[in-house]
Amino acid sequence: MGVWKLTAITAMVIFLLLGNGLLLVAPASAAGVGVAPASIELYQALRGAEYDKVVMVLNPEPQETSYTLSTSGEGGAWIRFYEKPDSPTPIQRVTVPPSGNKQLVARFNIPQQAANGTYEARILVTTAPVELPKATGKTEDQQGQTVAIQAQARVRVEVTGNQILRATAEGITAPDTEVNYPVRLTAGVSNKGNVAVKPRLTAEIYEGTLPAGKYEHNSTTVKPDSLELIHIDADTVGWRAGDYVAKVKVSIAGSSNGPEEVIAQEDVNFKLLPIGTLTRAGELRELTSEGMPVVGNVLKIAATFANTGQIETPATLVGEIRRDGVLVGILESRGLSVLKNQLGQLVSYFKLEEPGNYSISAQVDYGGKLTSARELSFKAVPVEEALQPTQAKEVSSSNTWIMLASVEGIAVLALIIGVFLMLGRRAKSGRVA
Repeated sequence: MGVWKLTAITAMVIFLLLGNGLLLVAPASAAGVGVAPASIELYQALRGAEYDKVVMVLNPEPQETSYTLSTSGEGGAWIRFYEKPDSPTPIQRVTVPPSGNKQLVARFNIPQQAANGTYEARILVTTAPVELPKATGKTEDQQGQTVAIQAQARVRVEVTGNQILRATAEGITAPDTEVNYPVRLTAGVSNKGNVAVKPRLTAEIYEGTLPAGKYEHNSTTVKPDSLELIHIDADTVGWRAGDYVAKVKVSIAGSSNGPEEVIAQEDVNFKLLPIGTLTRAGELRELTSEGMPVVGNVLKIAATFANTGQIETPATLVGEIRRDGVLVGILESRGLSVLKNQLGQLVSYFKLEEPGNYSISAQVDYGGKLTSARELSFKAVPVEEALQPTQAKEVSSSNTWIMLASVEGIAVLALIIGVFLMLGRRAKSGRVA
């Protein structure tokens, strides 16, 4: 009898909560969200300095989803979000493709007046509120409950007033190339300190003992706790094929305006080869359109080209535009030079002059070779049709119906149990009397 009483009381509580709309049960089709990393730590952050951390928002749902970005905690006001490191405007919302992810920059600006110590904060990524299914029997003035799902990343910032200037350089390379193509000298600089640095990369190139050229780069800023690849593109026009050596040096400004500190120095050998020696190869990875397919609009066609060959190559997007099967235009982008093992985006524009079914077939011309073609298709409509209100459609979701049935089932079960409980009490009361 004790178990029966406990079950009946629990059921009645559930029934009463459901009846008053206080129990929130997220439907199976509710949007999800994830954030990585789960925790972020900044050690020896300098007052007045700026730090960037990469944050990834994950969308486990099969449809494109938008999320709200916010912060909480004592150090939360120091954090802003950006789509890319060079984006000028912070964002508060992000849209992530289906079953995909998107990387953002979380930028920390430590106030000049911040006291030394450790500060806690949280990065919050929240879905849009989802309305829960309503149980039957509610009056018209009762509103359905909503629930939002939130993922969090813990943040810990250690603030100090001491300036630490420290960096390392590694991965200095100079790959073989062909005559008249630039040779790219690269050094990876890692900032181990708590202030931004601008490394100076210099290179003296020799053919044997004969000097061929001298180059310098010092305009790349490396923020604290980050790694940047610094490049010098040495022009080889007029040079002879043969063996070369690049004497590379990397240095940073010294502390207290002292002399520069050399953090790496290395001799790197490379070859200049006759034209046509290295293999050129490439792939058209993706073809996308941007803009509404409405007559009078201009569409942006973007192609992602991957240089999979052994040398830098020029690349141009070319293609045909057809409307209802009839050729109505050609597609051609501006030329772009893409380094080996790199991606390049080629862009072209065209205006929709007439309604109809459009198809675009495009390839990338790289150094006289063509990639395999990719295609896009869409329907262009007149402005008047595009402005008509969309007809509401009834969409049945099996997950929602299952959840609704579950809620109704719980309510009915609770009601039946409650009735039996009250009948039992009346029968007991009658026997006592």
